[in-house]
Amino acid sequence: MPLTIRIDRTKKPTYPENFKILLNPGLERQGPQEYELSSLNLWLHTTQQRQTLHFIKPLHVYQHLKEHGMLPTCLTLLDGQALLEQVTPAAFLKQFGKNSPALWGSVIELNDGRIQVPYIQNNFDSFYIAWMELRNDIQAPAFKKHNPAFRFQS
Repeated sequence: MPLTIRIDRTKKPTYPENFKILLNPGLERQGPQEYELSSLNLWLHTTQQRQTLHFIKPLHVYQHLKEHGMLPTCLTLLDGQALLEQVTPAAFLKQFGKNSPALWGSVIELNDGRIQVPYIQNNFDSFYIAWMELRNDIQAPAFKKHNPAFRFQS
């Protein structure tokens, strides 16, 4: 049975306490008011698709999505929060497996200048919104195969 997600896009999502600005504010309220869970796509950057265990810095994924005009098809923090409210962990696991998808439509800057992207941390029996920092230094965190972009069908 299809699971329909309904979103009030006039509502503002809950940001971290030290939130400063959205980097792409026009995207936050963009997207359908309603969609089927099964209609969502998981997208991997070509580096993430390789068979061996390859990592990619989230900043590189963000730049690729932005340069190729793909950000408008990415889910936002508002979508992620709606998924947490309306989808059980079992249904999420059944539909998306072990993935912890990123919500690239809501990249933010914090008061201290750090840039972060929200993603749905999937712990198999529970899931929640977590944040990954976008940096380009040697110690920057990395996305793996289980961190695809969450996108609407294009």
